[in-house]
Amino acid sequence: MDQAIAVAEKYAYNYDLREKVAEAVVNYRSDWVIQVAIREAEKLIEPTQSKHYPHAARWLGKAKQAYLQSGRKAEWLACLTRFKTTYARRPSLQKELAKL
Repeated sequence: MDQAIAVAEKYAYNYDLREKVAEAVVNYRSDWVIQVAIREAEKLIEPTQSKHYPHAARWLGKAKQAYLQSGRKAEWLACLTRFKTTYARRPSLQKELAKL
C-alpha cells in the first residue's frame, strides 16, 4: 500500500492513477485518501467551472467512504457542511453535494 501511495504522490498530475490508488487503499490508509480526495475536490471546485463539479463530488464521495470506513461519520458531516457553506453560491455544486 505504501508503495502505491508513493507512486501516486510522485505522479500527482495523473488523476486516474491517484483515483485508482485511493480506491485500492481506502480500507488501509483512510487518512491519506481523505487528504487527497479533499485536495483534489478543492482543485476542481476553485476555478468555478461547473463542468468539473461532478468529478469533484466523486472525489468527495471517496473522502466520505474513507471517513465512514474509519468510523468518523461526524468528521465527514463537518467536512460536507464546510463545502456546502463555503460554496453556497454555486447551485450546480450544491446539487452534486446533495447527492452525497
